[in-house]
Amino acid sequence: MRDLQVFARQEPRGAGATTQVADAIQVIVDLEKHQMAVHNVDLRVEVAPNLPPVRANAAQLRRVLHNLLANARHAIHETRRAGEIVVRADAEGPWVEIVVEDTGTGLSPAVAEAMFRPFFTTRAAGEGTGLGLAMAFGMVRENGGEMEAGNWGRPPAQGGEPGEGGARLVVRLRADRSSPAARPSAAEDAAEPVPGLRILVVEDEAQVGRSVAALMARDGHDVTVVESAEDAVATLARGHDDYAVIFTDYRMPGMGGAGLFEWIRSTHPEWTERILFTSGDLLSRDTQTFLEQAGRPVLAKPFTLAALRATLAPFAR
Repeated sequence: MRDLQVFARQEPRGAGATTQVADAIQVIVDLEKHQMAVHNVDLRVEVAPNLPPVRANAAQLRRVLHNLLANARHAIHETRRAGEIVVRADAEGPWVEIVVEDTGTGLSPAVAEAMFRPFFTTRAAGEGTGLGLAMAFGMVRENGGEMEAGNWGRPPAQGGEPGEGGARLVVRLRADRSSPAARPSAAEDAAEPVPGLRILVVEDEAQVGRSVAALMARDGHDVTVVESAEDAVATLARGHDDYAVIFTDYRMPGMGGAGLFEWIRSTHPEWTERILFTSGDLLSRDTQTFLEQAGRPVLAKPFTLAALRATLAPFAR
């Protein structure tokens, strides 16, 4: 399925593609704010002023950062205590260095050595694919950068107490000092809004739903937000059949995006063409199998406004 292939490979870098690290960090911090608050994690960002852009694909860098923050949050959650994540970015010689430190469980020597290998995971069965860090590592290398992992302080994995230390992951990307600002890709330049769509957003995380709705409303769309597939079914069953787009998260409690798709296909098959899936978990085999069979477009989280606009454009035709 082309959409999943695009997710796996991300976007082509293209000659001269550059990205502002501060912008990429801010996108992911905004996306993670809710989850950090839910898990009692304090997230701090320290970005040096006037950083040069880096030679990297913007979407790939956002995926790398999202993966590192999600893993750091999970490591803190395993300590069953409140914690802190610090994201730092600064220029170091020919590099821009991004450091993510947490107060989680930390890395044992064996884990630090194996963590970038595909399918390696320390999580329980069914909780992780073991591909996230491997993909992040591959993306960094593809963009000419370096990535390494270790600990700061003495974390629980080395006999310390939670908060005394934790994992430290470092990403180094080549600075592009020839350009004062990041050059957006042609796709981002061409991403113009297509106002006037009536959209039903189905998202179980209320903050994410509000943020997505705000982005859509800013472009002139009429947006309704519900927090479950069951609520979406109730809304659609009441005769609200004039939504041009049913923008639904795939992985939700209850019947979820898959159940909503099956309900629509069995009761109003003509509406299946209105479904647009979104998900932050596109590497799971079950997810891939379902989405391939559904044959509907997929917008991978986290996404930019440009990507959202480009994905919505075909629904206006």
